[in-house]
Amino acid sequence: PLPESFLSKFKTKSESESHHVDNPDEHQGRLRSFKHERGNWASFVSIQYPHDLTDVCNDVIRALEPVGQFHVVEDMHISLSRTVVLLHHWIDALVQDLKSRIYNTFKRFELNLGTLEVYTNDEKSRTFLGIKVDSTEMMNYVHSIDESLKQFELPSFYKNPDFHISVLWCVGDVRKQISANVLNKIQKILADYLKMFEYLRQFEVNELRLKTGNKMFVFPVK
Repeated sequence: PLPESFLSKFKTKSESESHHVDNPDEHQGRLRSFKHERGNWASFVSIQYPHDLTDVCNDVIRALEPVGQFHVVEDMHISLSRTVVLLHHWIDALVQDLKSRIYNTFKRFELNLGTLEVYTNDEKSRTFLGIKVDSTEMMNYVHSIDESLKQFELPSFYKNPDFHISVLWCVGDVRKQISANVLNKIQKILADYLKMFEYLRQFEVNELRLKTGNKMFVFPVK
């Protein structure tokens, strides 16, 4: 038999990927919600927040230093679906179905930023600070997206969703460490900032996005 040192030079890409080991140190301590598998694409539908909140987020981070090490969320959005696993050969069919539904039934509407709320992910491995948003229109969007995902036997969105834009995150479940005083302090930081820059408070929803793996599909809303 040939030595392993020789055979390893000719391993296929799929063989090497099947031994992928996720290293949290490469992602600021974050853990994957789904095991890395070739052909499985983590995917979700969302509304993108169009403005930059970095300055106020940095002020809130400083106020949260006694609680833990928080980071600014790079991709600020409002989720309209759970993060689900798509098989690669499903992507085109889902894109076409979503495109048809959004073009034919969805209309533009406006969203307003509200107060800060503390959340965790389903695995309780990360804590998020999110800015709540309110719109009766979004439930109509969610029901339609659920119908689209149901065709692939994928789970529906949460039963009573609390729509929000996640702006900060940290590793672990630190909800109990955020006291009422700290929460009031960061609420005031946000409120004062939005009063100073009023244009950040309201925005028009004119498109939806499907992120699947490293691909992004954008669906304009009429």
